[in-house]
Amino acid sequence: MAECDLLCSRLAIMVNGKLCCVGSPQYLKHKFGAGYTVTLRMVENPMDWERIICFICSTFPSASLKAHHYNIVEFSLPLKQVTLSSVFKF
Repeated sequence: MAECDLLCSRLAIMVNGKLCCVGSPQYLKHKFGAGYTVTLRMVENPMDWERIICFICSTFPSASLKAHHYNIVEFSLPLKQVTLSSVFKF
């Protein structure tokens, strides 16, 4: 990203051949570089979300719930307070 900061005024990020986001390097870092996003999808019994949400919040106290739909829940984990190894430990 250092080269992009010096050479580019706008960036575009493609995933699987599709344009996902466009913006200045500073904008993209601010929007997408704040931490990790954990998305969980439950197939069996989507009514057990309360236990899962309690587990995530107790394991990662800095986690915040971003979205909760029928069978999907999404958390935001701040980069400064969570290590990647702690996310995959469980």
